[in-house]
Amino acid sequence: MFAQLKEEFIDIIIIVALSEDELEKVQKAIFNDKLDNLLKNMFQKKKESRKYARDFIEKHVESVIKDRERITEKEILEAVEISKNVFVV
Repeated sequence: MFAQLKEEFIDIIIIVALSEDELEKVQKAIFNDKLDNLLKNMFQKKKESRKYARDFIEKHVESVIKDRERITEKEILEAVEISKNVFVV
């Protein structure tokens, strides 16, 4: 079960661009003193154990991403203007 959890964790982390702090928060949320319970729950799911692990990890990744500072429309427009000046074709 631990190998499956680790594989799902790596698959998701590779896809999602997290900062070092965000990655640490996700790791602490998953690989902590409650890990035994998580692995037991995965074992009980039998054929659905990978899906259970993936859903569990995704829930924690989404939670961390929701805490990110929002980009304002003004910042987007400023970035577009800068890119027009820098990347002139």
